[in-house]
Amino acid sequence: MIAEAERRLGLHVRPADYDPAHFDASKYLVVARDLARSVVDDVELTSINLEPMMPDGTIDLRMSANYGYYEFRSPNRSKLPEGTAPNVSMRRKCVVMVFVEPTRITAQEINTTECHQLIGPPPRCTFKQLRARVLQLGAPADLAGKVTWSVKHGWDFSTDLGQPLRNGERRFQVSLLDNC
Repeated sequence: MIAEAERRLGLHVRPADYDPAHFDASKYLVVARDLARSVVDDVELTSINLEPMMPDGTIDLRMSANYGYYEFRSPNRSKLPEGTAPNVSMRRKCVVMVFVEPTRITAQEINTTECHQLIGPPPRCTFKQLRARVLQLGAPADLAGKVTWSVKHGWDFSTDLGQPLRNGERRFQVSLLDNC
């Protein structure tokens, strides 16, 4: 009954085929893209948002209150209908979000006005390479982090996961080019 309701809502669901405690976001990108393209065939990657990144560069999906996602945009569905003024903010189903959860991966078309995000090639750096870079820059090795990547901005890493600081802890945040 739940699966039927999810299908009516346009949610494409697959069971997890990964270890949620050690999710390798870089390796899984191809699977996420293929799932997104099963929903809308011309989508390209715009961004990735995952947490918490553990010291080994994997994501522990069991520990996050916010499931991670890959965001894709369709160039064809991003176009305004012919005759529409270019400054009109019109909703269209131009984005596919792929959410990774501990027990499943889901994809859904999003009806949005945000049809202008840059699309491009996937990140050059892997999540493990990113983790090594932020450790070299002084990120505390024992703290998990939030990771975002976008075609436009590259990488952002932050140890601010919304929890209060304990004695001696410090926050760490850095933005990096995608130039591994």
